[in-house]
Amino acid sequence: MTTEPLTGVCPTRELRLIEVKGLAAVSGTVLLTPNERRVAEDRRDCYWLYIVTDCGSQPVLQEPIPDPARFPWNEVSKVQHYWLQVDAMTKPMQVREGGELFGVVG
Repeated sequence: MTTEPLTGVCPTRELRLIEVKGLAAVSGTVLLTPNERRVAEDRRDCYWLYIVTDCGSQPVLQEPIPDPARFPWNEVSKVQHYWLQVDAMTKPMQVREGGELFGVVG
Protein backbone atom coordinates (compact mmCIF):
# COMPACT_ATOMS: atom_id res chain seq x y z
CA MET A 1 0.00 0.00 0.00
CA THR A 2 1.33 3.43 -0.85
CA THR A 3 0.94 6.63 1.10
CA GLU A 4 0.94 8.73 -2.06
CA PRO A 5 -0.30 7.78 -5.51
CA LEU A 6 2.35 6.82 -8.05
CA THR A 7 2.75 9.27 -10.87
CA GLY A 8 3.30 7.98 -14.37
CA VAL A 9 2.93 8.88 -17.99
CA CYS A 10 1.30 6.23 -20.16
CA PRO A 11 2.04 5.73 -23.89
CA THR A 12 -0.68 8.27 -24.81
CA ARG A 13 1.33 10.85 -22.81
CA GLU A 14 -1.48 11.47 -20.30
CA LEU A 15 -0.62 12.04 -16.64
CA ARG A 16 -1.82 9.28 -14.32
CA LEU A 17 -1.94 9.31 -10.54
CA ILE A 18 -1.93 5.58 -9.82
CA GLU A 19 -3.07 3.84 -6.64
CA VAL A 20 -2.19 0.13 -6.52
CA LYS A 21 -4.06 -2.31 -4.28
CA GLY A 22 -3.35 -6.00 -3.92
CA LEU A 23 -5.55 -8.89 -2.82
CA ALA A 24 -4.18 -12.27 -1.72
CA ALA A 25 -7.29 -14.00 -3.12
CA VAL A 26 -8.96 -13.95 -6.53
CA SER A 27 -11.61 -11.54 -5.25
CA GLY A 28 -12.24 -9.43 -2.19
CA THR A 29 -12.52 -5.85 -0.98
CA VAL A 30 -10.12 -2.97 -1.47
CA LEU A 31 -9.92 0.00 0.85
CA LEU A 32 -8.95 3.60 0.23
CA THR A 33 -7.62 5.79 3.01
CA PRO A 34 -9.38 9.11 3.52
CA ASN A 35 -6.46 10.84 1.78
CA GLU A 36 -6.58 8.44 -1.20
CA ARG A 37 -10.32 9.01 -1.51
CA ARG A 38 -9.87 12.79 -1.35
CA VAL A 39 -7.23 12.74 -4.12
CA ALA A 40 -9.42 10.40 -6.21
CA GLU A 41 -12.27 12.89 -5.94
CA ASP A 42 -10.09 15.97 -6.50
CA ARG A 43 -8.19 14.54 -9.49
CA ARG A 44 -10.88 12.54 -11.28
CA ASP A 45 -9.32 13.43 -14.62
CA CYS A 46 -6.08 11.54 -13.95
CA TYR A 47 -6.52 9.26 -10.89
CA TRP A 48 -6.42 5.53 -11.68
CA LEU A 49 -6.88 2.46 -9.49
CA TYR A 50 -4.83 -0.64 -10.32
CA ILE A 51 -5.88 -3.85 -8.55
CA VAL A 52 -3.72 -6.96 -8.46
CA THR A 53 -5.62 -10.12 -7.46
CA ASP A 54 -4.40 -13.57 -6.44
CA CYS A 55 -1.19 -12.16 -4.98
CA GLY A 56 -0.96 -15.29 -2.81
CA SER A 57 -0.17 -17.56 -5.76
CA GLN A 58 -0.27 -16.16 -9.31
CA PRO A 59 -0.77 -12.37 -9.33
CA VAL A 60 -3.09 -10.99 -12.00
CA LEU A 61 -3.29 -7.28 -12.84
CA GLN A 62 -6.94 -6.45 -13.43
CA GLU A 63 -8.03 -3.89 -16.00
CA PRO A 64 -6.95 -0.46 -14.67
CA ILE A 65 -9.87 1.66 -13.43
CA PRO A 66 -9.97 5.34 -14.42
CA ASP A 67 -11.80 7.69 -12.05
CA PRO A 68 -12.53 5.20 -9.24
CA ALA A 69 -14.37 7.97 -7.34
CA ARG A 70 -17.34 7.40 -9.67
CA PHE A 71 -18.14 4.13 -7.88
CA PRO A 72 -20.35 3.97 -4.74
CA TRP A 73 -17.65 3.49 -2.09
CA ASN A 74 -18.82 2.51 1.40
CA GLU A 75 -17.47 4.27 4.46
CA VAL A 76 -15.67 2.09 7.01
CA SER A 77 -16.16 3.02 10.66
CA LYS A 78 -13.21 2.28 12.91
CA VAL A 79 -13.78 1.30 16.53
CA GLN A 80 -12.19 3.94 18.76
CA HIS A 81 -13.29 2.77 22.20
CA TYR A 82 -15.43 0.19 23.97
CA TRP A 83 -17.55 1.05 26.98
CA LEU A 84 -19.17 -0.92 29.80
CA GLN A 85 -21.87 0.29 32.16
CA VAL A 86 -20.63 -0.10 35.76
CA ASP A 87 -23.95 -1.58 36.92
CA ALA A 88 -23.44 -4.38 34.37
CA MET A 89 -21.19 -6.02 36.96
CA THR A 90 -23.19 -8.44 39.08
CA LYS A 91 -21.29 -8.23 42.36
CA PRO A 92 -18.56 -6.00 43.81
CA MET A 93 -15.25 -7.71 44.45
CA GLN A 94 -14.27 -8.46 48.06
CA VAL A 95 -10.59 -8.50 48.95
CA ARG A 96 -9.65 -11.41 51.25
CA GLU A 97 -6.42 -12.22 53.04
CA GLY A 98 -5.94 -15.73 54.43
CA GLY A 99 -9.64 -16.54 54.24
CA GLU A 100 -10.63 -13.40 56.20
CA LEU A 101 -11.97 -10.20 54.69
CA PHE A 102 -9.09 -7.76 54.45
CA GLY A 103 -9.19 -5.06 57.09
CA VAL A 104 -12.06 -6.63 59.07
CA VAL A 105 -11.31 -7.55 62.67
CA GLY A 106 -13.49 -10.27 63.99
